[in-house]
Amino acid sequence: MHSVLQTRFGHAFLWQIGIASVVGALALLASRSRRLELLPLSALLLLPTISAAGHARTSGAWALVFDVTHIAAASTWVGGLGFTVLALLLAGDDRWPLASRAVPRFSVLAVVSVATLIVAGSLRGYQEVRAFDGLWDTTYGRLLLVKIALVLPLLLLGLYNNRFAVPRLKRQIASVVEQRRFLRAAGTELAIMAAIVGVTAVLVTEPPAKASVLLQAEERLPGECRRRQAVGDASEPEPRTAAHPADEDRPEPLHDLGWSLPSAGRLAGDDRGPTRSVSVIHANGDRAHQRGLRCERSSFSRCSG
Repeated sequence: MHSVLQTRFGHAFLWQIGIASVVGALALLASRSRRLELLPLSALLLLPTISAAGHARTSGAWALVFDVTHIAAASTWVGGLGFTVLALLLAGDDRWPLASRAVPRFSVLAVVSVATLIVAGSLRGYQEVRAFDGLWDTTYGRLLLVKIALVLPLLLLGLYNNRFAVPRLKRQIASVVEQRRFLRAAGTELAIMAAIVGVTAVLVTEPPAKASVLLQAEERLPGECRRRQAVGDASEPEPRTAAHPADEDRPEPLHDLGWSLPSAGRLAGDDRGPTRSVSVIHANGDRAHQRGLRCERSSFSRCSG
């Protein structure tokens, strides 16, 4: 337990416990006085702790901003729908008069939340995937596709309710069949949302697709083209082919083929002439950690150097 609490996740978890305890006490006070009813909004302080324990923390400030925005929008949508349905179920005979007031208000909030969710989620997905191959060839990408597939029917249900059910509930002209259909649709939305939360819980435990794609690219190279560890002084020039004597004046590759990752380094290459120089340069830029090779550009079937 002590070792876990010393990790980034452990620190965020401790903050979550502390903030949740304070928010719980404030909610108890707010239940006794209408003057304090806004105090539970301090629960918003929990949002940054969730992002701080995930992938966003290592992806830069903008990633944190997008992630917090994404979580806030999702929480508003899911929590708002859950409490709206719960209020209707507990309202008894006042259920549909309450629905005529509460459902249209929540509908406006849901539209804003969904739009924010899609924009922020798309930006975060791009930051963690970066290439279409990452969607098909990595566990992270496949889980992301499952999440998207679950969101689509959710959007369709929301669109139906917004266009047809909500206006009729607001004017209190919905029939008994329509009222039951609305409750069933809301229950289905909540079930799909629960499934999305489950997929997300697994998704955040996987390494980002951009890192997995980089490692897979190395593993797919033929055996004779495997990168070799540079031995000796880091300043020792890399072997050159006779076909390109000008390369002696260009010790550094010029064309970036991948991403700068703190854990896996980046792919870099020189695309001049019939051969290609490919290397993995670690994020700290130390030439002592560079591995290089030369292969035929067309098939990577022969190596030189």
